[in-house]
Amino acid sequence: MELTVSHAEKYLGQFCSLLASYTRKTGKLRDQADMLVRQLNDFSNTEDPELRTCLKNLAEDLAMVQDYRQAEVRVQYRKTQFSLLLIHLSCQILKICFTAKAIQAFV
Repeated sequence: MELTVSHAEKYLGQFCSLLASYTRKTGKLRDQADMLVRQLNDFSNTEDPELRTCLKNLAEDLAMVQDYRQAEVRVQYRKTQFSLLLIHLSCQILKICFTAKAIQAFV
């Protein structure tokens, strides 16, 4: 049982690390999309009215897609973070129980 708990803790750390990496990469993707939206808006200001309208609509649509993606990532992050926290707390409680049992065996 103790081996199972130690394995769970090991993988919990790896999951947290991967989740943090995923969050950073998603943030970078969001930054790139924001930059693209700004560039589209800047470029649209130099064009004729028809192309300006098309480029502004494209920029708005891209911004909406990114907003939705960001909201989705936040929800997934919260759910995952909460689950990992529960697993971590369960491991800590089990370790305390194992320690108490070991102390009790020596007494």
